[in-house]
Amino acid sequence: MNILTQKGLQKIECIGKPFDPHAQEAVHEIETIKFPEGVVVEELQTGYTLNGRVVRTAKVSIAKKPK
Repeated sequence: MNILTQKGLQKIECIGKPFDPHAQEAVHEIETIKFPEGVVVEELQTGYTLNGRVVRTAKVSIAKKPK
């Protein structure tokens, strides 16, 4: 992992940030009042970039307003 990091591999930080369809894949929505709608609340699979380009999208759950 250290060698890949030195070559430019970086983890995509998701939780608490607005959903980014270019770097993240929304797997499902969670009804909550703790986060604004459209914000990532759970990371199911880590995503990575290599020198600024997405090599694997992060699989995430996003917040949805309760009914």
